Amino acid sequence: MALVRRAPQRVTRLALLSTNARGPTPEQRAAWAAQRAALAAGTSARDLQRDLLPVLLHRRTPDLDAATLAMADDVGATVLDHQLAAQATRIDERPALAAVSVPTLVLAAAEDRLCPLDRHEEIAARIPGARLDVLDGVGHLAPLEAPAAVATALRSWLATPAVHP
Repeated sequence: MALVRRAPQRVTRLALLSTNARGPTPEQRAAWAAQRAALAAGTSARDLQRDLLPVLLHRRTPDLDAATLAMADDVGATVLDHQLAAQATRIDERPALAAVSVPTLVLAAAEDRLCPLDRHEEIAARIPGARLDVLDGVGHLAPLEAPAAVATALRSWLATPAVHP
C-alpha cells in the first residue's frame, strides 16, 4: 500500500494478503515495544513466535508450528527487532486507497486474528474494482496453511491484464 501511494507509476497490479490499512493502535505499539524489549533482554525470535502461534495459525499442526518457528529462526532477533520498529511507523493508508487504479486482489483469511476479515473488506471497499477473495478456515499465515488456495487466487489475479501507468 505504501508503494502504490508513494510511487504509483511503478505498480501495475496489487495483491494484498493478511494486511491492514489502518495505522497501529496504542495497544499494538505497546505490544511491539514489549517484544522489542524482550528481544533486547535476550529473548529469541523463536520464543516470541512460539507465544504467537495461536494467533498466527488457525489449523495448528506440528509441521505448521515447526515451519513457523523455523521462519523465526531464519529471521533472527535483529531483523525481527527492525521489523517491529518499522511496523510502529505505519500510517493510515485508507485515504489513499481510492486512488489505486490497478487490478487489485485483496486476499483474506477468514480466521486471521491479526488482520481480521473486516479489515480486508474495508480495503476492498475503498479500492475501485478490487476483488476480495476469502479463504475459509485459514489464519494469518495463509501461504503456510493453504498454499494451494493462495496460489490459485494469485494465478487468477496474475491472469488479469496489468495496467501500465
